Amino acid sequence: MTITLRKATIDDGEILLLWRNDPSTYRYYHTPEPVERDAHFDWFRKSLESPTRTIYIAEENGVSVGMIRVDRNEAKQGELSWAVAMDARGRGVGSTLLSEIRVREQGELLAEIMTENLNSIRMVEAAGFIRVKTEGGVALFKSTE
Repeated sequence: MTITLRKATIDDGEILLLWRNDPSTYRYYHTPEPVERDAHFDWFRKSLESPTRTIYIAEENGVSVGMIRVDRNEAKQGELSWAVAMDARGRGVGSTLLSEIRVREQGELLAEIMTENLNSIRMVEAAGFIRVKTEGGVALFKSTE
């Protein structure tokens, strides 16, 4: 599988909204409910302009199959969030996303994952992340050097 990453543009807004509002995706988000289109595009425009946030789109043969977002905190750590297209799941897209982002983004990367989200936990472990702590149903993982 060959996955390429590119930075998101405003043209990616519709596909990101579709992925964001998939119930099997948002049930694992910190805000587990769908978002309205206007609110999504307001957030997305601000995200594209943010100096501390980068959103990448993963493509396979020119087709968008997932996204990964990196939010840099004050300690310069990259906090990750991702989604894989419904029809691309189960093919290793998520693990590839995480492995690719480790090459592109320097420094320590973090991922907070709900402990019931076993697929994402398997993905981060396959990409070489280690569990740092578990608290309140959320596991924190960090990249290894």
